[in-house]
Amino acid sequence: MSNKKVLVIMDPIESIDISKDTTYQLMCSAQDVGHDVYYLLPNTLSVNSFGSFGSIGKLKIKKEKKQFYKVIDTKIEQLSNFDYILMRKDPPVDINYIYQTYLLDLVNSKQTKIINPGSSLRNFNEKLITLNFPSYIPDTIVTSNKEQVENFKKKHKKIILKPLNLMGGRSI
Repeated sequence: MSNKKVLVIMDPIESIDISKDTTYQLMCSAQDVGHDVYYLLPNTLSVNSFGSFGSIGKLKIKKEKKQFYKVIDTKIEQLSNFDYILMRKDPPVDINYIYQTYLLDLVNSKQTKIINPGSSLRNFNEKLITLNFPSYIPDTIVTSNKEQVENFKKKHKKIILKPLNLMGGRSI
């Protein structure tokens, strides 16, 4: 198998916590099997008449807490130059996030496999998607109605309240 070029679109890499961040684990795994991992620098995703592009650097990932990454050879590059693209931006899902998903939709899917296409990111909320599989999840309610939450708590005694728009255990 030849080296594949894997582009990761994510939040600033220096902000991730390698002890619990799934994106870090995915990048390590891709590198461990011999793929070249690249990083789209934040706020550089753009589009012109030739396609989507951005400021992209090759990543070297290390399994050390300090200096766990090195970005080298940063240049402006077309997203269609990559074999795979993985979008791993954390909430909030705001208008800028939505626009980024539209730019992902413009990447030539015959050249580049987008692991999580823009349309999927827009149409399938990561916390609501499990409701499509009711036999595999605990009794669940999604509501902003206080009375419904109180009734749900009376029924189950212990519940977990989790906001739809946050991640990493925030506001649970």
